[in-house]
Amino acid sequence: MMSAQNRTATHVDCHDLSAILRDLAAYLSESELLSAFESRCGALLRVAGVALQVCDGEAAAADEKPLLDLTLKFNNQTRHLLLQPTLPGLSDQARKALLDAITVSLGDFYARILAEATTPDPPASAPTPTTAAAIPPAPTVAIPDDLVSAFAHKMRNNLSAMMTAAGQLGDTGLIDTNPDTTMLIGVVESAAEAQRRLIDRFVMLSRPVVVRLTRFEVTPLLRAVMQRYAAVNGNHLELNGLEREVVIETDRALYQVILSEMIDNGLEASLRHAIVLDAVVRDQHFELTFRNDCAPLPPYVVDNMLKPFFTTKTGHAGLGLPIALHYARLLGGTLRHRCGREDAEFTIAVPLSNEELIR
Repeated sequence: MMSAQNRTATHVDCHDLSAILRDLAAYLSESELLSAFESRCGALLRVAGVALQVCDGEAAAADEKPLLDLTLKFNNQTRHLLLQPTLPGLSDQARKALLDAITVSLGDFYARILAEATTPDPPASAPTPTTAAAIPPAPTVAIPDDLVSAFAHKMRNNLSAMMTAAGQLGDTGLIDTNPDTTMLIGVVESAAEAQRRLIDRFVMLSRPVVVRLTRFEVTPLLRAVMQRYAAVNGNHLELNGLEREVVIETDRALYQVILSEMIDNGLEASLRHAIVLDAVVRDQHFELTFRNDCAPLPPYVVDNMLKPFFTTKTGHAGLGLPIALHYARLLGGTLRHRCGREDAEFTIAVPLSNEELIR
């Protein structure tokens, strides 16, 4: 590996995947880079039907345009890295979502590598450590087979819709002004957008996450998130219970995602587009209960609503509540739910403080 002084001038944009990979190739061996790629992105690539190929020369021509086609140098040896879709019909939106997800995962890894490499050497008088400090690995996520299967099934449904509509658009009998053409183009665009959102949300549920704790007053964040939803015509949100300011120590970004997912879920279920939020501090936890009216729910819906990809809503992936539950657990908290005949309650509880990062 290169020395720290040789690395100080090679910072690259952590949002530029090609630059990240080129810089890592100058710093890591080929096997180390491929191992990092597999541990952070392998599961996502497999379920999305994308193959990682590395070869000496240019790869053989394929039916589908590659997501990434990049030449790298490892110790003056030129290698060709290719991310090649193995399923036809991957939309431009889905391609961008996949590349964004890969960039986030490898960008975090790259930032850790760079931070370690650019740490100044200790003074000569300082004792030399017996072992070098290891770069902390990103937490690994074991994705259950049933989750992968459900994700792949929904991906195939979107691909099927796009390919069927695209095939009909190829009919020479259709012209631009034909209403059928407009309808088919709408089908392709809708399925492509659904595919992109599916990948984005699956990544939220399956990607390794490092929790970054900060202390902040919770009321301003709550009111800001609520205001965003209240600005939409017809929505009504009410907050009760915060007579005094409450400071919590948690990951602000993850907690904000939880709030958004819970409000989205409640407003979609409410017949009146209304949610009441009740806040309370109990047993060293900050509890926030989301209450909304709803149509009567069968027992099997109540029993399965926290499971990924379970949904009764047309056009929805069924990942909102599972994402909220996943992030609540990452923050050391819980998600409880109770459903009555005409109402539902979901309570998110997170610790007021945390001793250490929860991975």
